[in-house]
Amino acid sequence: MLAVGWAARWRYDLLQQQATVRKLAELDLRASQSAEMLDRWIDDRFLVASEAGSQLPQNTAGTAAGHRALDAIGGYLQRHEFVGAWLIDIDGNVVAASGAAEALPDRQRRAAGDAARRRTQALDGPVVLPPGRARVYFATPAVSGATTLLLAVDPGLSLYGDITVMGSSPGSTQRLRLLRRDGDRVRIASPARIPASEPLGLEVPDARVPATWRDAVTGGASTRAGESLGGVRTLSSARALREVGMGLVLEMDADEALAPARQRFRSELALTLAALLCGLTVSLAAWRDGRKRRAAAEEVAREAPAARRSWRPRATGSSASAPIIGSNSQTRQLTTCSRRREGDWSDATSGNCSVTRRATTKGPAR
Repeated sequence: MLAVGWAARWRYDLLQQQATVRKLAELDLRASQSAEMLDRWIDDRFLVASEAGSQLPQNTAGTAAGHRALDAIGGYLQRHEFVGAWLIDIDGNVVAASGAAEALPDRQRRAAGDAARRRTQALDGPVVLPPGRARVYFATPAVSGATTLLLAVDPGLSLYGDITVMGSSPGSTQRLRLLRRDGDRVRIASPARIPASEPLGLEVPDARVPATWRDAVTGGASTRAGESLGGVRTLSSARALREVGMGLVLEMDADEALAPARQRFRSELALTLAALLCGLTVSLAAWRDGRKRRAAAEEVAREAPAARRSWRPRATGSSASAPIIGSNSQTRQLTTCSRRREGDWSDATSGNCSVTRRATTKGPAR
């Protein structure tokens, strides 16, 4: 039984290990695909922003001129998923805003002013606005050189949100999460369906950040088994989006990932026990049959010598009769005698052999 228990434990560990390797490979592939899709989407949005910036007139000084310039490119921006546009000067002041643009948070104004001074492109967000909306901001230099064109995208109405949804499976704990480092904290930059305790915009102190999250936001790539923010065992894969300073993590609970392996082990164990029970039943039946055969053979072997020792010719009265029948074509003789020992034919009293012949004529004598 000890050997059977050891073999079962070995098989269980092997199935768990194989399932872990397969699931990690699957997560790694999907994380790579999601990161490539998101990179292409971000690059495409920056190209659209650059094209929109190039369409602005050289002189956008003044609120009226800025509004006219933004209204002129409004249709182009809407076709590419942008829901708001602003012109920001190097001091972080709003020069102009499109008619549909909402109030711009102070943090994004200052970040756009920094981009204007450096003449660089920048991505910020997602940012959660008070009514529960989210925005991703793209900043690109305007033609005038003194301002930055800041464009906003609603992640829930764009491919950004579709990618995070595609990373999750209905009825599963698998989820894709985008992360961004802000100083000594890591901010969740994508909505999460599971678990609800990790919503968009949640900031996590660096000391509590899981290892896979840290790999994603520090520019590394990893695939490992570990623990989630809530201490649940998970399998996860991380990818870094270096150009925008973000990280992508695709993970799922280990219990769900390893459930098929455990189910297979239970099925194999049931089949093995059934086979062992059948084999034991057949072996027991064969052992009982063999035992009966051996007992019968031993009984015969015990009785055979006694039977040989007790065998003697039987005698009745003064003589033992044994019919000896001889025949020829003319007569049939019936001879009765008693043979007391080899070669001695005699009566029990006279010592003579008494022979009685009875002749029966079958036909005319020849």
